[in-house]
Amino acid sequence: MHYDTTAEPLARSASGPHSSASRRKAYDPQHFFREVLFMWMGVPETDVFSYSQERRRYLLREGSAAQEDMFETLQEVGGCVHRLDELLKTKSHSFLQQSLKAAVRKQLTMFLYFVSSLREKEEYTFELLLVAKLKAMSKLQLLLNLLTETEHAKGGELATKLEVFHRQGSQRLQDLIHTIYVETMGPLLHMTSQWVTKGESPDPFIEFFITINDRVRDSDDDFWTTKYSLRSEMLPNTITPQVAERILLVSKNIAFIRRCCRAKEWKMDPAVVSAAQNTDFNGLPNVVDAAVKCTNSATMKLLHDKLGLNDVIGLIRGVCLVGCGEFYDVVIQRLDKLLVLQSHHVMLSEMTEKFKGAVDEVLPTIKGLNTDMFGSVAFCGLDKDERVSGWDAFYVSLNIPSPLNNIFDASAMRHYKQLFRFMLSVKRVEVALKQAWRLSVFLDRIVVKLDRKRPEALAYRVLASDAHILGMELMHFVNNLWSYLVYEVTMSAFSTLSTKLKKCESLDDVRRVHSAYLNDLRLYTLSNDDSLPTRKVIDRVLVLARKHCAVQQLLVALLERDVGDVASIKAEFSWVSTEFHREVSNLLAVLDKQNLQYDFLNFLLLRLNFNRFYTEGKAAGTTRR
Repeated sequence: MHYDTTAEPLARSASGPHSSASRRKAYDPQHFFREVLFMWMGVPETDVFSYSQERRRYLLREGSAAQEDMFETLQEVGGCVHRLDELLKTKSHSFLQQSLKAAVRKQLTMFLYFVSSLREKEEYTFELLLVAKLKAMSKLQLLLNLLTETEHAKGGELATKLEVFHRQGSQRLQDLIHTIYVETMGPLLHMTSQWVTKGESPDPFIEFFITINDRVRDSDDDFWTTKYSLRSEMLPNTITPQVAERILLVSKNIAFIRRCCRAKEWKMDPAVVSAAQNTDFNGLPNVVDAAVKCTNSATMKLLHDKLGLNDVIGLIRGVCLVGCGEFYDVVIQRLDKLLVLQSHHVMLSEMTEKFKGAVDEVLPTIKGLNTDMFGSVAFCGLDKDERVSGWDAFYVSLNIPSPLNNIFDASAMRHYKQLFRFMLSVKRVEVALKQAWRLSVFLDRIVVKLDRKRPEALAYRVLASDAHILGMELMHFVNNLWSYLVYEVTMSAFSTLSTKLKKCESLDDVRRVHSAYLNDLRLYTLSNDDSLPTRKVIDRVLVLARKHCAVQQLLVALLERDVGDVASIKAEFSWVSTEFHREVSNLLAVLDKQNLQYDFLNFLLLRLNFNRFYTEGKAAGTTRR
């Protein structure tokens, strides 16, 4: 709070020492004026006056009426100096506050030198002191206002308040504010220089505009996004938000290099360090730009050369998406008997052992990928749920180590897990349909050997033929769906990703490019919310394909061992055929409508219905009964 020392008149009690002229004691004029100069130096008490802490002003002990009036006019200077001295002695909880006080004390010292020069005069007059007061009071009042208005401020908030003063008053006062401002901002400029060159700076009063979250560890996957952040309330107007964001980027780069990548030997470019140590706020943007360029270059070099960014992206594509080599086939072969159980009945230890065996088997066949990294980071898991089978709960993922987990974080890996499950579900059906085709060949041989005179022989032949035709249609659907997912989606998106990665200049660029790549994968595989109805149709077709394979097993048992009922098997095949053609008809209609909104659906539509493979008759379901 600022106390206006001119607003309170000197109280004159009727019973006080100045209540009557006969009781007034006049001081020697020269002694009186010398004591006033002592008062201007902030002396709390002499035989002429004393400072009242309660009333926050000086009081005259005695004196004539004329001296009392002169004192009233001149005591304002002493009160202002005394209050300044009190504020300067208070404890500061801010580097900038300390710097401001040092600058104010310097100005106050200059005023005291001025008072000392007045004391050297041989004779004093009221007019002399009045002129001195008028010359000094505006400056003193400004200094007092500066301290009172910024008493509880720190950092950028304090700097901003000083800038408000800078836009007020005469040119002389503005020049004074500018001088104080430059001296006050020294610590902030020094801290900024430290952050730009070292990525950190002592900040015991928490007044810098970048803050560190100590709860975030160096190995956490949100280190890049949450370890460092801006405190907008501490940002001075002399540093634009854009420059502050780039200073933050430099700090994050340095921390990423030294703390996450443990590249302790890395050092900032000496030219940048020198420029940062000698710059002012006007030249700061150029220094920051140079630091950004230097740290971005170092970060990208570490990502590619030391951390193997391209190897990890290749593994994600090869393992979680397209199934490098025979990976999917080997996993399905080794785990099928176990994962056909309900997920809550699957033994995790047995599943893990079988998966490790699948990895060991497929490693020698993998080309173009980092097999050492594959063997060490690939793992399988099971989200147990008594409502689903082991296959529906199974997933394969990669344990991405720090600091690459800042790109492939937990959220991204959850999306990759969902994509893997979809790709695996399609591959499982493809494998099952291939086995079903082999069974069709076996069925043909059995049917040929049937005695034509048996009454049921013709029905068996028709049923086997219809099953074979339906299997071919299902195979056509699944093969083309798989080709779409591999070529039009995965490989196309990966090619775009590889091209964009070559143009990335910072870790933020890499994160944005990877995020766009993942979003494209989810969009093109119909995994986002907008495409969910279409995706459910595809999922139902995959279920029907598995149902077809199961019914074909029943037909084999019937023909080979005479186990089962031909009528029920025929009804099952008929139902699968009808539902399949109905679902495909709905899917093609939806794709035909939505391809105007999503052009990538043209590729899927073309794959599934090339040359109008599904004729109107087939779409209506004409399987012979």
